[in-house]
Amino acid sequence: MRSGSSTALRVLLRIGLAILGLLLGMFLYVWNLLGRPAYTDIRIVDRFIVPTGDAALDLEFPDEFTGPGGRVRVWAPAEYPIEEVKQIDSEVTNILVFGVDARSEGESSSRSDSMMVLSLDRRNDMIKITSLMRDLEVDIPGREGQQTKLNAAYAIGGVGLMINTINRNFNLDIQRFMMFDFWSAAGLIDQVGGISVPVTDAELPYLNEGVQHYNHLTGRPEGQDLLPGAGDQVLNGAQTIAWARIRRIGTDHARTGRQRYVVSAMLAKFADMNMVDKISTVSEALGHIETNLTRGDMTTLGLRNLDTLGATAEYKVPADGMYWTNESNWNMIMDRDQQLPALRQFIYGR
Repeated sequence: MRSGSSTALRVLLRIGLAILGLLLGMFLYVWNLLGRPAYTDIRIVDRFIVPTGDAALDLEFPDEFTGPGGRVRVWAPAEYPIEEVKQIDSEVTNILVFGVDARSEGESSSRSDSMMVLSLDRRNDMIKITSLMRDLEVDIPGREGQQTKLNAAYAIGGVGLMINTINRNFNLDIQRFMMFDFWSAAGLIDQVGGISVPVTDAELPYLNEGVQHYNHLTGRPEGQDLLPGAGDQVLNGAQTIAWARIRRIGTDHARTGRQRYVVSAMLAKFADMNMVDKISTVSEALGHIETNLTRGDMTTLGLRNLDTLGATAEYKVPADGMYWTNESNWNMIMDRDQQLPALRQFIYGR
């Protein structure tokens, strides 16, 4: 009896050790995976006070600000930390997602190109995406009343001032960000198998112009991946990014609408993937991101928000009917009395 019991215990011990080893291996793999994003250590302070003196409001965005492989790096000058804001709802986490393209010809490298608030809503198990228009007139701390556009905040004081500006103007509680370089994200779209897009006749020449620019940047053959015609079709990464970034037709509302369309389509495809493909896609995505989220932060967010990937909702600020345009500078002036309660209702449901 004792011999049989000892054998059974040894078998159970081996099984337990094997399971423990497997779990440890999975943990180490995920931990290593979460180390792929470039990490930015930016201070979060109790109260942000606009600095004064020569190093304050006239910092110059560096002409060259790239990391390994030419990837654009986030600009986070020490003079502009993030101001700590108490979380408004424990069931909703807001993260600023913004894009830059410092390698674009004829464009300023110093202004944020696209800004979205990604809201992880655990109460309703969904992800909410809010686009913030670049031309919104806001009060930037230290430059109140100067009719400044929202996308200038990044140029003036980097990601810290941009987050502080958004929180103060829209009554939000953003403390974390993720930044990506638009063109480097083309590989992520290829990873999910492309995106089905309804390309219009008006968009076609500008989409192909964007693809040609991407070919030039990356050294690909001229003419590669040009679309022969419009219509509903699956676009690869270069084509999708070129479509999402079209500026010369429509308004900024249309442009940000295309960007929200791409994000929602990618999330939907990701939700339908098997676990192996999801891990591969996450690995690809993390390689294109710079963030102030630590590995511990990402682990916690991942575990708490696994159920939010099934549904998405979209919004834009300013919403239709909640702003007017100053034709002297084309700034968008939002109706705060309408817009702020509407934004709060969309994000928090109250």
